[in-house]
Amino acid sequence: MIKLTKIDKDFLINNLELDSDEIKTLNNSETIDEDFADKLRDMCTDKLDYCGYDENYKPTRMGKELNKLIDKLFIG
Repeated sequence: MIKLTKIDKDFLINNLELDSDEIKTLNNSETIDEDFADKLRDMCTDKLDYCGYDENYKPTRMGKELNKLIDKLFIG
């Protein structure tokens, strides 16, 4: 189980294309399970690929936040 802060949850809800059930899960749970964490991590990775870096391949503000969440959502 992974615990996300309110800031993490708000970022995910506002920046990923989540369905209503996924939003409800994030809003109503203090922790998320491994399967949902994997899905969110994959979505963050996809978003990082197309908006996480500037024209010089330096991480954008969003890219930095996405990288932080990718690391947080990783279950080894």
